[in-house]
Amino acid sequence: MNLDKDKIIAEVELRLKSRLEFLGLEPGSKKANVEEASFLAGAMSAMCAIAPKKEGERDVISDLVPPIWFYMPMSGRSVIVERERFAKEKVKP
Repeated sequence: MNLDKDKIIAEVELRLKSRLEFLGLEPGSKKANVEEASFLAGAMSAMCAIAPKKEGERDVISDLVPPIWFYMPMSGRSVIVERERFAKEKVKP
C-alpha cells in the first residue's frame, strides 16, 4: 500500500480545523483542546489499523502518526495552534 504520509497528515489536520470551526470552538481553548484530543485519538487509531508499523502489530503506533498528535494534547496544547506557530516561524515540528 502506497500512502503519502504528509498528504494524510495535512488532510486530517484540515478536517480537524473544519470540525472545530463547525462546532464554533476557538483553537487553543480548553473545549477545543478536548475535542482535538478526541478527534486525533480516532485518527491515530484508524491510521494504526490501516498502516501498522509491522504486519500484525496493531498495538504499536504507526509510522504515519506524527508525534505532535499525542504530545501536544498530553501537554494541554493545540496541534492547530502549534502548527500555525511553526508555519510563522518556519519551523518543522
